[in-house]
Amino acid sequence: MKCITLLFFVFVSLIYSQTHVGARTQIIELDALKDTNDTLLENQPYGARPNQYLKKSIRVGEIVLNGTKYKCALYYFLNRKNYDYAHLWIDTIVNGKYDYWEDFLEEVWHPVTLFGTSYMITNVDSLGYRFTLKECDQKEYPPIQVGKKAPNIIFTTTENKKLELYSFTKKYKVLFFWSCTAAYHAEEMVKVVNHFKGKNIDFINSSWNPYEGEKKGNPWTHFYNLTTDKERMIYQVGSLMKMFVIDENNYIVSIVDGYEEATDLIEKIEKSIL
Repeated sequence: MKCITLLFFVFVSLIYSQTHVGARTQIIELDALKDTNDTLLENQPYGARPNQYLKKSIRVGEIVLNGTKYKCALYYFLNRKNYDYAHLWIDTIVNGKYDYWEDFLEEVWHPVTLFGTSYMITNVDSLGYRFTLKECDQKEYPPIQVGKKAPNIIFTTTENKKLELYSFTKKYKVLFFWSCTAAYHAEEMVKVVNHFKGKNIDFINSSWNPYEGEKKGNPWTHFYNLTTDKERMIYQVGSLMKMFVIDENNYIVSIVDGYEEATDLIEKIEKSIL
């Protein structure tokens, strides 16, 4: 009798496990873009998308989350080694279009947060017609969104000091990941930091490599990391810039996607700390 009972529980556990895994992973089937008007990418800062050149490397389909279908598009996956710069869009505002800033979810190999849960794309086939959407280990890659706890990260500064994010204890901290090393980015950030000079805010910035003008010194804490490094993976930041305003209890109060000029960044930080 005990053996039968044990087998029953093993069977139930196996069924539950398979169902649970099935709920966390789904295979997404995609189709080739048939016409350049099939997908409209709104607010694209780098020119019209799609166009005839990019059309061949765009796949479209649907993702189902919590019983709701969302249109998705996989861009730039052809002619890119290991899909390093393939991008994903999901129509999360459900308007039948793709907004460059609202729906853009970075490189396909980065974790993404969808409705409070972190996911990762795996197993993209060679022609981009199928990929697997898998729920992440939420401890390894916690969801990144306003109202959630900002993950603690450890990094080595340009002055060779090992620090962690939680060691900054001012009322607010601004964590800003740069996409590249252009001097212009640094010049704009200097304006931002100078504007808040004397305020109870720490600025922690990261770039891929040293940048022009760095020898003059940084008015912030600075460290280097690539898009493949753990810090960016944890914060789900790819090749574009992203800024996080974090309060003294280490909760995210604001996220700014993409690069904006100093005046825009100042305005958004001020709104976040009111």
